[in-house]
Amino acid sequence: MAMQGSAIAQQANDPKFNKMIKDGFKAEGIAGLDRIDQDATQKFCSDPVFANSKQGEKD
Repeated sequence: MAMQGSAIAQQANDPKFNKMIKDGFKAEGIAGLDRIDQDATQKFCSDPVFANSKQGEKD
């Protein structure tokens, strides 16, 4: 599972990946484009250094 998190975290800083996500997301109801942008906690949890640490591997 940690490997999947690392792959996602590494792609998150890729401009092409970000564009693909934003272009493919369709705002509907309360789910707006702001759902794509990570808050500070989500960014921390997506950090590949954290994700690959002992603390990040905990369930």
